[in-house]
Amino acid sequence: MSQRRERRTYTQEFKQQMVDLLNSGKPRADIIREKEFDNKLIDTTLKTFAIKRSLSKKGCPYDNAVAESTYKSFKAEFVYPNTFDTLNQLKLQLFDYVNRIR
Repeated sequence: MSQRRERRTYTQEFKQQMVDLLNSGKPRADIIREKEFDNKLIDTTLKTFAIKRSLSKKGCPYDNAVAESTYKSFKAEFVYPNTFDTLNQLKLQLFDYVNRIR
């Protein structure tokens, strides 16, 4: 039986930022690209759990495909459907994701 994912929620501050950016005339595609999940959270998470990041060298797409696929799954399954109010909440939910859900 699959688990139902919770709907993503956004803070009022985030919503206001989006409205302000749209009203300023910034193209929607630029706003989306700017606000997408970036590697900072991945870096923080890896550092928190003392995990060494290891990516392939430039020009070696076969090794990189595995990393990119992993990031895509992580974002789709864990990051996008969740919001975290505290670092501790992130740690607990990430632990559950890695050790129970997957």
